[in-house]
Amino acid sequence: IVHRKGKTHESLLNTLIEPYNLQIAFLLLDFLGSEEKLGGQGSPDVPKGDAITVLIRNQAGERVEEIPAEHWLVHRMEQGDRNVPPMDWVYTGSMRVQQYFLAQETGSIAAIWHDPAALIDNASPGGESNRIWFVKQGTVPSVGTPVEVIIKPAQPKK
Repeated sequence: IVHRKGKTHESLLNTLIEPYNLQIAFLLLDFLGSEEKLGGQGSPDVPKGDAITVLIRNQAGERVEEIPAEHWLVHRMEQGDRNVPPMDWVYTGSMRVQQYFLAQETGSIAAIWHDPAALIDNASPGGESNRIWFVKQGTVPSVGTPVEVIIKPAQPKK
C-alpha cells in the first residue's frame, strides 16, 4: 500500500491518505513500532513491532467481502504459483532520517518486501525477497476500483 506519490508501479493498492496522518492514528491508538529498524530494503532481519491484521473490504457485485490482504497475492515458485498463507504483518512505525519521516517522504505505508521506510511490514517468511510476491490474477478488481483497507490489532495466536 502506497501513497499516490509512492512506488505505485509496484503496489497492490494506492491511497490519498498521507502516511504522516496514519502514523498519528497509530500512535493515538497506542500501537508500538520497532526500536530496531531494518538496515535497508530486503533486509534479511525480521521486522519487529505490534502484530496487526490487514483486511480489504471490497464491493463484489451485490455483496461486500472482507478478506485478508494476502488473498490477493501468490507466491511464484519454480513449481508454480502457491496461495499465500496467513501473513504476519507488524506495525514498525517507519523511521526518521535527519528531519525526514521516511514513510511520508517515500509514500510507503505497507510493504510486502521488507522496507524500513514503511509503517507496516511483512514479518512472514519470504519478506526479505522481492521475487516471490505477485498479484493473484482474477482476484483483484480493476484499476481505480475503490476498496476500504482495515488495519487492526492481530488476534493472539492460539
